[in-house]
Amino acid sequence: MSVNTYSPLLVIGPSGSGKSTSLENLDPATTAILNIERKPLPFMGDFPLEVQINEAAQLKGIQFPKAVKDPAVKVIVIESFTEFCILHKKFCEKTKQGYDIFKAYAAGVFEFLQSIKNVKDKFVVVLSQDEYYDIIAADGALVSQRVAAILEGKAIRGKVEPNFATVAFTVVTGAGKTRKHNFTTYSDGITTAKAPKAMDMPELVDNDVDALLGRMATLWGLDYKTREQRAS
Repeated sequence: MSVNTYSPLLVIGPSGSGKSTSLENLDPATTAILNIERKPLPFMGDFPLEVQINEAAQLKGIQFPKAVKDPAVKVIVIESFTEFCILHKKFCEKTKQGYDIFKAYAAGVFEFLQSIKNVKDKFVVVLSQDEYYDIIAADGALVSQRVAAILEGKAIRGKVEPNFATVAFTVVTGAGKTRKHNFTTYSDGITTAKAPKAMDMPELVDNDVDALLGRMATLWGLDYKTREQRAS
């Protein structure tokens, strides 16, 4: 089985920590933003391939496959995985009863994650809010872990990140006009941040998805031009 070197990227962080802003330097002509949040992007600029989505079925059944098949699209952004989970849960509550709601919910989330992994020849960027949950460590101690927010389901919690080779968490320092937004791919023992060792990531980088995809493309020898490269 061949490995998809266009590995998807997961960006995790609370609201207001710079996830959406990190999309600013992506090429509007080749980026499809599947805007499940249905809110304006926090920067000036026109992304003609942006699509407003109000149903989980519309994302899974129509808009995501459409973006995958479009040869002009090089980057697909899911904004956001958290909102997808909310819409998907509502759909399951309407169509199922009792425990079947949670079974259908978990199955739908895993199915969607698998569809992201199956995308070839383009990057998929998934934005997600974070949540904390307690796990039992190897020594029996109860510790907190910070992961992608999935709303419901012990069967899913903590199992989103294994579907991604690169998981970046937002890091915010300072306040007011000195406030700075960064990414880290290094775990502090609580987060599930990670990146391939060969990417040789600094501990902190600017919250710039375009630059991060550039690093990933360089590692795997992929055809991707960052904003800086496109301007030269």
